[in-house]
Amino acid sequence: MAESRIGGGRPTLVFVAVIGLMATAASIVVAFVPPREEDHPAMAVFKVVCRTGAFRLAGAAFYRFGKLRVRSKSVAVRSHAIG
Repeated sequence: MAESRIGGGRPTLVFVAVIGLMATAASIVVAFVPPREEDHPAMAVFKVVCRTGAFRLAGAAFYRFGKLRVRSKSVAVRSHAIG
């Protein structure tokens, strides 16, 4: 188990983690609420949803590319060591 560096031990660590999770979740919800000055609130929400999806897809692509790159390097190292 990881050692906590926050005074108060594990209960304080869990409390701080939950507060951080709640703050992050609240900021995500607030990001989807369009401003009052917005002429087309549905379009504003649609744009946020599309951009969020695009960033998630880009992140998944980077993850996949990195995983394939590591896998191909490990195969090359093993085949070099065998041959």
